[in-house]
Amino acid sequence: MKLSKGKILLLFDKIKSRFIEELSSIPDFALYHFSLKSKVKQPTIVFAGTMIHARIPRMARALKDSGAKYNLVLLCKKDKYDPKLSNDCFDKIELFKNKWGVKRLVKQYDSNLTVFHSFGPPYGAANIVV
Repeated sequence: MKLSKGKILLLFDKIKSRFIEELSSIPDFALYHFSLKSKVKQPTIVFAGTMIHARIPRMARALKDSGAKYNLVLLCKKDKYDPKLSNDCFDKIELFKNKWGVKRLVKQYDSNLTVFHSFGPPYGAANIVV
């Protein structure tokens, strides 16, 4: 089997991405264990997923237009986030690099006033939130 130059470069890019993700989990693991729970004072809907889809900002826009008094937060993987798909309806956008980053962010919003809407595919972050 002969590999083309493009396939080899793609393979090295995937290996590099995976290596950076694993390396960045060390500080995120420590931050997760030392972070405190945040006090959520207003009803909040957290949209959590690995890759942003066009339907998520549309859902958030519909909530804002309906007059609902929710803080809308988007949790998305840093390298899968596309600002063109996001609009100004989110009150806060939090980006993460790995599973410990997701866990740390979820811990900040863990409250009786918070509803999590997890989405996918891919379902990596959605499985952690649930």
